[in-house]
Amino acid sequence: MNIGYIFAALTILCFGSWAVPTKTLKIESTALALWLTLGHLLLSSFIFVFVWQKIPLNESIGPFIAGCLWAVGIVLGYIAVKNLGITRALGTFIPIVIITSASGRLYLKKLLPLGAKC
Repeated sequence: MNIGYIFAALTILCFGSWAVPTKTLKIESTALALWLTLGHLLLSSFIFVFVWQKIPLNESIGPFIAGCLWAVGIVLGYIAVKNLGITRALGTFIPIVIITSASGRLYLKKLLPLGAKC
């Protein structure tokens, strides 16, 4: 079995388990986002040091921008869950995330040269 399937399942498990504990906490959405971002920063820093690969600056800008968009999205997601409830909020934005992710990938495939992976 390809190890990619195992990591995909773990990704689904990790991404799918944030909303319920979040709903039970009684703190502000921005504070939740701050702690999530700090946890992500610490874990990412540990992984970066453990792997220790040189990453050129021009290849780092895209992931940095994506991380900034992710942080804004997570704050908006927390606010949506707080105001709409878990079912309505996730039922609204998860399908949109799936559709935009798939369409973005198709768009990038047209832009990238043949043989490049996205």
